[in-house]
Amino acid sequence: MANGSLEDRRIRRGNSPVLPWQLRFRIAAEVAIGLNFLHQMKPEPLVHRHMKPANILLDQHMVSKSIHVGLARLIPPSGSDTETQYRMTSAAGTLCYIDPEYQKTGMLGTKSHILVLLRC
Repeated sequence: MANGSLEDRRIRRGNSPVLPWQLRFRIAAEVAIGLNFLHQMKPEPLVHRHMKPANILLDQHMVSKSIHVGLARLIPPSGSDTETQYRMTSAAGTLCYIDPEYQKTGMLGTKSHILVLLRC
């Protein structure tokens, strides 16, 4: 992509300018909208499991595109309309971007993505 990844911009690779806060908020909102779309998929929600700044690409207009969904997992319905969870036997993804609750309990849910948005 023309502007690399969000990680490239975060660490200012190639002496790129600091992202203004307005643009950071817009990118976070775009990522949240994309994750919400995955979480609302029918018949079962989808959880990315490897969302991190390096997997968010920025096009020539700084519009974000999520990539690397190879670790995505279908979440079976739990019978509860409020939250769907799935127990995993081992955590997958980059350690500092994995939900601590997911690491500890192995319970994966749509709330597991919240941490990533806070780290952008």
